[in-house]
Amino acid sequence: PEAESIFAPIASNFASSFRGTLFFNTTYSSFPTYAAYYTALSGIASPIGTSAALGSRLLDRQALTSPQLGETLQKVVGAPEEYTSVHTVFVGGGQVARDGADPYSGVNPAWRTAYVHNIVARGWVPGADEDERRKVYRDITEVKVQAMKELAPGTGAYMNEGDRFDPEYLQNFYGQHAPRLSSIKRKYDPSDLFYCPTCIGSERWVEEETGRLCRAEGYTEK
Repeated sequence: PEAESIFAPIASNFASSFRGTLFFNTTYSSFPTYAAYYTALSGIASPIGTSAALGSRLLDRQALTSPQLGETLQKVVGAPEEYTSVHTVFVGGGQVARDGADPYSGVNPAWRTAYVHNIVARGWVPGADEDERRKVYRDITEVKVQAMKELAPGTGAYMNEGDRFDPEYLQNFYGQHAPRLSSIKRKYDPSDLFYCPTCIGSERWVEEETGRLCRAEGYTEK
């Protein structure tokens, strides 16, 4: 009941603002334990996963009250034949905002002002060739995520559902903490033994098509 009453005015606003263009159904469920929730909603997923291009943006009050919100959502959703999936997750406020006073937290500061974590995804048909997959990735990066960046330029993204090819991933995934995290990385892992394509320190490396890592130009091992 509490969740329904909280979401009711949002649903009403969506219905009036996007009449005839946005349709949704709402289902509310309760679970006695997290294990029960996971079994019901996540335990049915395939253990091998699926292939998709992902991107996301943390949306703050300014973004959600912007007159450009409707236009942005249309760009994110795209054309029907794109089969775009959009997940709007209400995860902000409360303790998330209060924990912003923790001086030792490495969490992207954008979480502290965000109300919504908006995730967009597109897949491709089985057997799609490399060109088709690249088109989908470019659409996510250059059109859909870019539209959300323009709507919320001062926030960031949650790296777990972030755009793997975001050219500004350090700023968008780590925010103002990036320099401090980089100094910690330098101190405890000076040779960059631990690496991932969007992790702190990855800007010091270039990944070749073969998967081989080479030092980026201008960086030397210390």
